[in-house]
Amino acid sequence: MKTAITILAVFFVIGFLVAIGTLVFGFGSFSESLPKGEGGIYEFKDGSFKQLPGSAGLKVRDFLFSKANDNVIYAGTAGDGIWVSKDSGETFQKAQDKILQGRVDIYDIEEDVSGNLYSSIYSYQNDRGSLVFSSYPPESSAEIYFSSIPKFGVFGSSVDGASISIISSDGGFYRSINNGRSWELRSRQNEGLLKMESYKGSKYILTSGNKLLETSDFGKTWRDISPKEGGGSAKIKIFALDKATGAVAVLSDKIFFSQNGGASWREINLLVPPGDLPIISVATFPSNSNIIYAASGKILYKSNDGGSSWSIFEIPTTSNITALFADPQKPSSLFISTQ
Repeated sequence: MKTAITILAVFFVIGFLVAIGTLVFGFGSFSESLPKGEGGIYEFKDGSFKQLPGSAGLKVRDFLFSKANDNVIYAGTAGDGIWVSKDSGETFQKAQDKILQGRVDIYDIEEDVSGNLYSSIYSYQNDRGSLVFSSYPPESSAEIYFSSIPKFGVFGSSVDGASISIISSDGGFYRSINNGRSWELRSRQNEGLLKMESYKGSKYILTSGNKLLETSDFGKTWRDISPKEGGGSAKIKIFALDKATGAVAVLSDKIFFSQNGGASWREINLLVPPGDLPIISVATFPSNSNIIYAASGKILYKSNDGGSSWSIFEIPTTSNITALFADPQKPSSLFISTQ
């Protein structure tokens, strides 16, 4: 009897998580996320905007500025795979790899010291999330992890030598210590894990429950480091990590900033009251976390003094800003995704 109850409980949990994958993460809308000819990638530099050639219609979810290969930038898109620039973002071309070229959502791209890529993807063709390994250049790829349950996504990875960590919409934190040949489930949350960033051995993870968690033992134990707001924890929408200093900026209805890994937070003042003009993205300047960017609609905000004062710029397009990406190798540049 106990065995039957246990089996029913397992199937109930799986069914519940599948519902989360469909409703919360919006996999049903994937077919609508292919380029429509609007939007694209802009570079913001010296107070002006420049649309990058050939980027119209692309909605970028992630940028990777290669450390192993000079002038190489990867753009992971919604529904259109990975695009590659070999000239510091002047031009982009779609990766010709079979896996990455198809109808694929790219959520995260990481790189090892040799320039190999680890891409967290959702494949429309296979109806599942996976982690894809690609040698440089990305012309020969292979899945080294995939979800056995349809509609579950792999939303982020972290590479530490031969150790690879991934997060999934099933709430699992998985780790491999042999380059992806086998995997260990380190722990599972009761909510999906959406984004992961790393700094000096710590992993910072955003959950579908709008919490910011931190682990320093590869997902075995966790701390909720979400800033406090109104007697409870702030509902985190997105966060940005400065990988040079470890400073963290999080976005709820307000922007909060921490320079000590989430041990303490301070609220950053914007030019408009919280909630009046919803901020949809935030980024910190590489190696100088006093320079902060934020975006709302077609407006880009920039602060040079840690949020004490702001300058305002309007992007010259009918599309709205969807994400901001600061280039650590071009400290005067900011890349902007629009749609």
